[in-house]
Amino acid sequence: MNARLGFNTYNLTYSTTDSDIDYDAELKLQNTSLLLDWHPFSGVFRLSGGLINNQNKLGLTGTPTGTTTIGNSSYTPAEIGTLTGNVGFKKTVPYAGIGWGNAAAQDKHFGFNFDIGVIFQGSPSVRLSSNGTLANDATFQSELRQEEQDLQADLKDFKYYPVISFGISYRF
Repeated sequence: MNARLGFNTYNLTYSTTDSDIDYDAELKLQNTSLLLDWHPFSGVFRLSGGLINNQNKLGLTGTPTGTTTIGNSSYTPAEIGTLTGNVGFKKTVPYAGIGWGNAAAQDKHFGFNFDIGVIFQGSPSVRLSSNGTLANDATFQSELRQEEQDLQADLKDFKYYPVISFGISYRF
């Protein structure tokens, strides 16, 4: 049995246009892991499980370029203003995987590791807001909530986050 502590991070920004809205997106993948490895055959093969502090999130800023449908109604760019969206996940989640390598091997100083597994992060939550002329209108807010629910339904398959990792270890 071995215990491992890990940290992973990656950021990506991009711009796109969809349904008459210019989007700027910022994807932040970041997590810290505490894993327990079991080597059932006393070799390099292992089964791993543990907990992940999941900080993965996506931030969106959208600027409408024409009349746009929000929920079930159409709105002008002035009525919508700038759309701000955040997609987040559960913060403490389980991990399960298999791998090869043993950082605590007695006969080696250097080692190589490979893991394949899955983070069970749950379905994402979506939050949308707007600063247009209808930002405080109850009907418009209801349409934004409907849009959030539609997006969450579209993203439901992202509750499982696949993991493939390679590593190098050194034993002192």
